[in-house]
Amino acid sequence: LAFLLVLNFLLAIVVEAYMEVRKINVDIVYEHEFFSDVFNSNLVVMMRWWHGWPDATALSAKLSGLKKFSVSYSELEKTGLFPTQDSTMAFLRFYSKFDFCEPPTVRHGRVEAGPLQYVRHQAHIQKEEFLADKLEARL
Repeated sequence: LAFLLVLNFLLAIVVEAYMEVRKINVDIVYEHEFFSDVFNSNLVVMMRWWHGWPDATALSAKLSGLKKFSVSYSELEKTGLFPTQDSTMAFLRFYSKFDFCEPPTVRHGRVEAGPLQYVRHQAHIQKEEFLADKLEARL
């Protein structure tokens, strides 16, 4: 009887943790539907080839040292990865249509508003940390 009681408590803890994580996953809002994402992914490959855009990992490695939320035209040009100024402008025009490229508003060291994806990502991280701490406290 004691074994079944302990097993029931353990099962209740696991099921409650599962339900909290499931609720977080249900609350996540995706930016676009599947077909838009597939189309834009293929469009990026074609645009990269057509305009001579750099590889995403190479550009990310160059820009990661800036420690900024947003990047300007001149900073993209200084990377030396874009073959022409027209290529850099095409890159900025293409990515400016996406919400996640909008720079966040920072006041007094805190992000107040910005790309919806960034704000949601920060909220998701905070929820995950809270749930992990809560689960650790129970165990």
